[in-house]
Order: sequence, then structure tokens, then C-alpha cells
Amino acid sequence: MTHTPDVPIAHDDEMLALRAQFGSESSAILAVLKSVKEKTGAISTHQIREIARAYAVPEHRVSGIATFYSLLSSGQESEKTFRICDGIACHMRGAEEWISQCENLAQDSETAIVRQSCLGLCDLAPSALYGTRQLGRNSTNATSFADMINGCLEHSGSLPEERSGETRFLLRRPTISQPSADASVQSLSAIFQNQPESLLDMSEQAQLHGRGGAGYPTARKWRQVASQQADQKYIVCNADESEPLSIKDRTLIDVDPYRLIEGMIIAGYTVGANRGVIYIRGEYEPQAIKLEQAITEMQQANCLGENLFGTSFGFEIDVHRGAGAYICGEETALLESLEGKRGEPRPRPPYPGQAGLHHRSTIVNNVETLCTIAALCDYGLEKYQSIRLDSIFGTKLYGLFGDIQQPGLFEAPQGLTLGESVDTYGGGMKSDSEFSFAVVGGAAGTFVSREQWDHTLGFSHEEQVIPVGTGGVLVCDTTHSVPETLQGILRFFERESCGKCTPCRIGTREARLLLDRLISGVGHPADLDRLEQLSSALDLSLCGLGTSVPSPLRSAMKEFRSEFEQLLPP
Repeated sequence: MTHTPDVPIAHDDEMLALRAQFGSESSAILAVLKSVKEKTGAISTHQIREIARAYAVPEHRVSGIATFYSLLSSGQESEKTFRICDGIACHMRGAEEWISQCENLAQDSETAIVRQSCLGLCDLAPSALYGTRQLGRNSTNATSFADMINGCLEHSGSLPEERSGETRFLLRRPTISQPSADASVQSLSAIFQNQPESLLDMSEQAQLHGRGGAGYPTARKWRQVASQQADQKYIVCNADESEPLSIKDRTLIDVDPYRLIEGMIIAGYTVGANRGVIYIRGEYEPQAIKLEQAITEMQQANCLGENLFGTSFGFEIDVHRGAGAYICGEETALLESLEGKRGEPRPRPPYPGQAGLHHRSTIVNNVETLCTIAALCDYGLEKYQSIRLDSIFGTKLYGLFGDIQQPGLFEAPQGLTLGESVDTYGGGMKSDSEFSFAVVGGAAGTFVSREQWDHTLGFSHEEQVIPVGTGGVLVCDTTHSVPETLQGILRFFERESCGKCTPCRIGTREARLLLDRLISGVGHPADLDRLEQLSSALDLSLCGLGTSVPSPLRSAMKEFRSEFEQLLPP
């Protein structure tokens, strides 16, 4: 229900200017709040009141948004705010020590040190944001905060060095030459000679599935939207890459943003949608700027706009910045955020294909999925199907981190085993290091033991398949503890829970508290049974965040139960 003030009052000039800049629809409230935070360092009660008046909505709605997102709700900040990631990859590489060092060095400066769940910079671990600069620790000997900043590694956005044995399909174009809007013209011009139905058939024959973690068949999702009779449909790209251990989408945007735009145009043409939105996480500001620059170039090259390539089809794309919330990686929470609300998940059905953005039929695909579609259309079905292990076509982007010789991102055929990913592409374990366990698929992933070394990383539900999720793998040697790693994951989920449903809100906290008690040496055998009961309760959560928690919890206790039992007092 829209709230209208009883007595008209003159609006704050600044808010009117922001309303003119970002638009008059209430969906612009998040962008307005971000602008206010960037300009003033904090969002005051007065500013919340003025935004509510400018958009004719209740104050509690604006306040609810301002307190929901981590980039808005972290108190008074300035350009000197230093956000340090304490996620599982960064924790493993010394994040806690770095946080302590920075807190000591920052005492004589105006810099605020803020913890962040994950920054999507696992390849720089331990990593941090300084303003919009994406940094990694490079020195432990700094004597001042300025020296520490100057000594940091800065994310370059360059193409990862090709590894021996890699098969590049998504990364083929930037490996050969510099991607550009002109290259996109050449790629897209041939596509518009096809009928939309033939593109759906090609996706089906390629057995294309989503690369966001769930592996849902792409053609099935697209057919649902293509069959909808509507005058307005949307293509939404989920670039809210907040899953710990996942850096693939950021890398694709860094090295070839044009490919993502091509994929969105193809999706729009195939299902009859003429509007696209890229929802990119707020911590990816350099990548958001790259996308906006690429969109401008694509407009100038007539790849975006009306009557594309001699057809009656037109397509436009906007970039929407998030404000720090892991839950917005869930597609319905993302849609809520796009509409200028708290990023809380919607009950389903209806699904986004039926009633998505602004209650219109909507496709939500992630960056890697859309780039794969564009590359498939460019290089052809035969080329795609020629890349295979067993019966699985195409490639996947994998991220390897932890106690290995060569951490980072690589591209290889789908269906690798855990052992192949570590030994062939990761250079094996570090010297004098023995494999103990791995976490596959991010925080929402699976704990894997040595006995599963030859199991396949994939999306099927077969017994000897490890769910690959977003493709991130954290490899740990015998110096690391499964219970303590799980503790960090549960702490992450507790922090990132939106709190909307009881199983997730209460269950994540209760599981973390039980593990705290076990690790501190005051646990009870019943605590292990209680953890298993909680994993069943979490299955009842409203969205994928809560239902993801049982995966690391159950797998850790199944494969490494003896490590938990050893925590019990005699």
C-alpha cells in the first residue's frame, strides 16, 4: 500500500535531485540510499525520512532497506574504510592476523576497519576493499597503515595465465585477442539469422545447464518464459557473486564483458524479452564500471537499441548495483532487491518465469551461464559437443584455493575428478603438505575426504558425484580442522541469514553455538545428535540459503565424525 503524507511539505532539495537522477519509481530507493551513504558516510534518520517523503512510501520501508544491506548498515564510514574479508579462504590465509595488524596500524589514522563475510576476491586472499580498490595482503612488515596499503596487491582484472592442459571455450576469445564491441557485432549478426525456436533446440542439444550452482536445465527455463504471452518480459543477469570460493563471474566480466551482454541479447531474442538488468554485487564496483562502458560501446555499435540487425527486435540493458547481501544471490531475493526492497526471498510458486521482476515473466541466469550461451552460439554446437568427458558436454570454470601449488581460476571440461583438479590443474599439494579434506562448491558446498579423491565434480545425483556448485574448491592439508572450518561456514550463514523464516534464523545460530561449545571442549555427545536434527530442520527453510546449510553440516559429520567425537571431553 502506498503511503501519502496527510499534509504536503516541501521536499529536501538534495532528495529531489537524487530522485531526478535515479528515477521516480520506488525501485530506485536502494540506489538513492547508496548515493547518500557514499556522499555523507552514514544514513541519518532525517535522510531516511526525506527519502520516504520523496518516494511517498512509509519511513519503515526505507529504514528496513537501510538496515538490511551490509554496505549501508555498517555505521559511519568514509573513503578510508578498510573492509577485510574473513571468509573461509581468507581465514585460511591469515585474515585474523591481518585484521589485528590493521586495527593496530589504523589507531593513529581515521581509517575504520570493517569485517566482511566474502568479497569475491579469493584469488587475493586475504583480501580487502579500500573504497572501491580490490586489494590483497602482500606484506606483514608495514610500520604504518599507509605503508600497509601501498604494499598491497591490487586486482588487475587481467586474464588468468593459461595452465597446461586447460581447454578454453569461455575464455577462448580473450586468450586470442582483445574482446570488443566490433567482435560482438560479428558474433551476433549470424545469430539473428536463426529463429528463436532453433536457439532453444541448440541449448537443449548442448544439454546446457545453469552455472550458478543448482545446474537447472537452461532450455527448460527459457521455454517456460518463451511460452508466456506478455507484452513485457525481462532477462536478469545474476552477477551477485557472493558465494565464498567463487571468482568466475568477476573474471568473465573483467576479461570479456561484451560476451555477457551478447548472452543477454540472445536470451532476450530467444524468449521475446526486450529489457535486461545486470544485478552486480556492490563490492564489484570496478566490474560494474566495465559493464557500463561495454554497454555504451555496444549501443554505439548498434548491438543494443531498436531494430537490431535488420529485425523488429530491440533490447536494452541496465546495470544495478547491490549493497552487500549474500541472500541476494537467491533469485527471488535478487528480484525483491531490484524492486527497491529488502532482499528477502519470495515464496514459490509463482516462479520468476511466471511472475518475476515487477510481476512480469523473467529469466534469471548467472554470468557464466549467459557467457556460455553466447560462446555456444558463436562457435557452434559441434565445437561445444566436441569438448566432453564421458557424456557431459562443454567446459566449466573452476576456482582452486588453499594448500596447493597453483591456486586460482582455470577452465576445463566438465566432469573432472577432485584428484584431477588438484594434481593436473592445481600443481598438486604444497611441498611437505598432505591432503586432509576439501570443501567443494563454496560455503554451501560439501566436505570431501581422501576416499572421494577419484569422485567426479558434477551436477548429477549419482553416488560418486560431488556437487560442484559454483566450481570453487578449497583444499586443506592436515594442519586444518574440519570442525573449525565448518564453524567458520556456520558463522557465515548465521551472519548472512535474512531472518525472514524461523528454520534459518534460529537454526543457523543454534548450529553455530553447538559447534562453538564442542570446539571449546565443553560439548556433550547429545550435541552431535542435535546438530543432525538441526540439519533436518534447516531443510524447511524458505529459500536456498537455509536449505544449503545442511550440505556442509551433514557431509562434514558423515565423512569426519571421528574429528567431532574427539572434541568431546573424556
